[in-house]
Amino acid sequence: MFPVRILFAVFLLVSSTAAWADPEAGRERYLKLCSKCHGKVTEQKLSDRWSGLRQPAVVMILGPNLSGIIGRPAGQIEGYRYSKAFRQAAPELVWDEATMDRWITDSKAMMPGTFMLLKVPDAADRKAVIDYLKTYARYQPQ
Repeated sequence: MFPVRILFAVFLLVSSTAAWADPEAGRERYLKLCSKCHGKVTEQKLSDRWSGLRQPAVVMILGPNLSGIIGRPAGQIEGYRYSKAFRQAAPELVWDEATMDRWITDSKAMMPGTFMLLKVPDAADRKAVIDYLKTYARYQPQ
């Protein structure tokens, strides 16, 4: 009977961990929290310079597209007008999990003067969005 309890505990641990990495949950949170400004995540390479990333005319994209964000040096979307604060910080900034978490927690605290207004205080929402971006939007250097 004792090994069954251990197996059950391991099952619960694994299944709860899998829930954190649910790409569909991350996609839903991304669409709800981020897509209004950043658009839909695509698998296109950065060299495509926005082609195929445009939204219908009624949707205004305010922020840079986040395709390929994880592992990418900051400020690399050509044609996007970054804030002065962002341009000054960009040379040392690379988007990894920890940086993304700090950024979407409170971008103004991380980088005063940035354009981004959204704060995502809920850790589960931040993790889901970051997991989604890691899974579906990988940086591919040329």
